[in-house]
Amino acid sequence: MFYHWVYPLHIYLSFLNVFRYITVRAAFAAITAFVITLIIGKPVIAWLKSLSVTQVIREEGPKEHLKKKGTPTMGGIIMLVSFFVSMGLWGRYDNSYTYILLFAAFWFALIGFLDDYMKLKIGTKGLSAGWKLVMQFSGALVVVALYLLYEDPSFTYTTFLNMPFVKHPVNLPVWLYTIFAMLIVAG
Repeated sequence: MFYHWVYPLHIYLSFLNVFRYITVRAAFAAITAFVITLIIGKPVIAWLKSLSVTQVIREEGPKEHLKKKGTPTMGGIIMLVSFFVSMGLWGRYDNSYTYILLFAAFWFALIGFLDDYMKLKIGTKGLSAGWKLVMQFSGALVVVALYLLYEDPSFTYTTFLNMPFVKHPVNLPVWLYTIFAMLIVAG
């Protein structure tokens, strides 16, 4: 939003030209998300505690997890609000990758919400590991497919992979790149 409002003014105020750089917007987005997290963190945690939305600790889990008993769950709400507000302020909405990123954040937040909801309201142990993996890889497949299928005259996707200590990038076949990218996104 700020990009679309502020950057056009660089004609009149040359220092506003810095908003065209992704690094500047990313830094401001990180700062914005951090400040929002600081502002809403304690009130949201207090609200979740008042609703008795607390961690369900599995008996078969590690003994260290017993310390988490009574800790509010669904704290991802704080991260999600911070992320979406920050993206709303600093994102470039003329770039399709912004929408791919927003979809990915929504999808993976939905998985976390369903897991926590099932633990709290239904009384189960949450989503099984198998279902979590299926949902994560489904979302990852959509994200990678959107990346590979997105066409723009100014952009063509690449399946090159830069590896540490290797001088030249490795060009993966599309099918192998898809699997590798899905592992990265789901991971």
